[in-house]
Amino acid sequence: MGDFDKLLLKTVDETLSYALGETNARIIYRYLEEKSCPFLEVPLKLDIFSRELRAVMGSGKRQIIGSGKILEETIVAILRGKLGLECTKKDPFDFVDAIGKLKDVYSEKKNGNVHPFILSSRAFVSQVKKTGQRDGGEKA
Repeated sequence: MGDFDKLLLKTVDETLSYALGETNARIIYRYLEEKSCPFLEVPLKLDIFSRELRAVMGSGKRQIIGSGKILEETIVAILRGKLGLECTKKDPFDFVDAIGKLKDVYSEKKNGNVHPFILSSRAFVSQVKKTGQRDGGEKA
């Protein structure tokens, strides 16, 4: 399991445990295991995790709150914060896509190749001032 996957699992656990309590988080993990998505496999089965979290918590369709979607958005926001990125809300929200993009960001940051599209606007301006270059070596 890679570092990003460990960070994702830690973020999922922190979010669910804080929002729902330890006992309810464990109940969700048992439910996910029954649905072929054990907790440690969440990074590999994001689509199943998302679908089943929304099934058990609600997705906003025919529910008042849509807790599943809110939990997913919270997981992504916290993960973005841990990666030092601004939290931006875009509609429509796709959990699997958002996590995939954050994994790419993590890999790029780890390799020292941070591109403007994954930087917050503040960090991008700082990078341009420091290097005098934008994306692809283009001079500012």
